[in-house]
Amino acid sequence: MNTVRASVMLGIAGCSYGLNLVVMRMANMAGYFREDLMVAQYLFAALLLGIVVLVRFRVRVRPAQFARLCIVGFFGFACSFCIYESIRLTSTAVGVTMLFQYVWMGILFDALVTRKMPQASIIVAMLLVVAGTPLAAGLLDGSREVNAPGLFWGFLSGAAYAGMLWTSARLETGFPPVFRTFSFAVAELVLSSIVFPDFFTTSMLDPGAWSYAIPIALVAVVIPCLLVMKAAPQVPVGITTIMTGLELPAVLVFGTLLVGETHSALAIAGAVLICAGIVVANWEGVAELARRRKAKEANG
Repeated sequence: MNTVRASVMLGIAGCSYGLNLVVMRMANMAGYFREDLMVAQYLFAALLLGIVVLVRFRVRVRPAQFARLCIVGFFGFACSFCIYESIRLTSTAVGVTMLFQYVWMGILFDALVTRKMPQASIIVAMLLVVAGTPLAAGLLDGSREVNAPGLFWGFLSGAAYAGMLWTSARLETGFPPVFRTFSFAVAELVLSSIVFPDFFTTSMLDPGAWSYAIPIALVAVVIPCLLVMKAAPQVPVGITTIMTGLELPAVLVFGTLLVGETHSALAIAGAVLICAGIVVANWEGVAELARRRKAKEANG
């Protein structure tokens, strides 16, 4: 798989995560919250992926390997839990802005672990994404309810998201992406069941909760995680963090299409900056692919 194709897959994953935030918002408007949805979405994802694994794959896995795979699920659950709490205490705009600190966190953490400076294009792209995030989130459009606990939980969600992306690219990458995503969903199911045990006696039999939990399972777990598990090991961590940054522009687009939200010129400018960062991050890969095609045509 070439870098450009992997980057496109990561971009689609980011858009899927963005759609997830809008569907979550729709669920909240309908009166369903994390205690109603988190166990259900992970249960559906684990069952769906488990069936696929049983039918199509024969995987031999040691307990230690499965435990390492579940680490990704731990970070995924932590990210979801923390962003819910941040939004509850502040606002969606503030929560999403703090979540997007994962962009620089992921690049910094990888640089510290590998002891290698990221490419100049990745640094420029990171700065563009960081600059565009508060604009696209609407933080400069007017007053927002901000408090220290909300900022803290939002910051933790960004750290957890960076951890999820990094471990997705590093842990047990020899297993099929479907099995790795299944392990991810199982870990999240176990953790959410421990945190929200009342789900099994309240919302489990509520068709309304499932009408939101199933779409969220698809766009928050199954689709994006499969794409990240397959593509992230093929590209540098910097590109992974930048490409999944399409999540925020996707929130603006799907928010307009699905719930009729309107966005200011500043928010649109922020989305443009994020997209510019994505272009910069992948410019070298696209240029290299074009050079290869020209060389192939010249020799052919």
